Amino acid sequence: MKFMPFVFMLFLSLPTFSHKVLTMVYTTGMTVEGQIAFSDGSFAPKDTLVKVFDNNQQVEEVSVDQYGGFIYQAPKPSNYRFHVDMGSGHIANMMVKPEDFSSYLANEGMDNTDRDLVESTASYSKATLEGVVAKQIRPLREEIFALKEKRYWMDILGGIGFILGLFGVAAWVQSRKYAKPSS
Repeated sequence: MKFMPFVFMLFLSLPTFSHKVLTMVYTTGMTVEGQIAFSDGSFAPKDTLVKVFDNNQQVEEVSVDQYGGFIYQAPKPSNYRFHVDMGSGHIANMMVKPEDFSSYLANEGMDNTDRDLVESTASYSKATLEGVVAKQIRPLREEIFALKEKRYWMDILGGIGFILGLFGVAAWVQSRKYAKPSS
């Protein structure tokens, strides 16, 4: 019974994991967009500052809008790190690498279908196409972002099974203490 207070304290500490920071960052041309939210569905507070680092040197600070989103116009493809500290231990870091900046219209590595698509859209500028595609993909990204921390029945039943298993181990250990050795 000496370990029961420890087990009780362990279960009391579990709710601390229920409110973690979720981040999403993506590029559209030379524009880097990101979103910061909590696992309970709330967004980062408006006007929260996001520090932008280029190769570990701070270059700028951008603020978050009411939906937890931020936009940074990158001057060149580079290793960018976006750091946000919202207090109470809510810290997030997001990375963008040079290869994340879009160059999907280059003909290198394209099959015939892709070449036909590029030729049929040649009258549109690269920025226009990136903007249209980003606008269409954004709802999908937001939906994936929202589902990232959703709990399912299988998760809940697995947690209940884990708890019952711990109690079973505790009962077994307790019964071994009071079992009389056979001679």
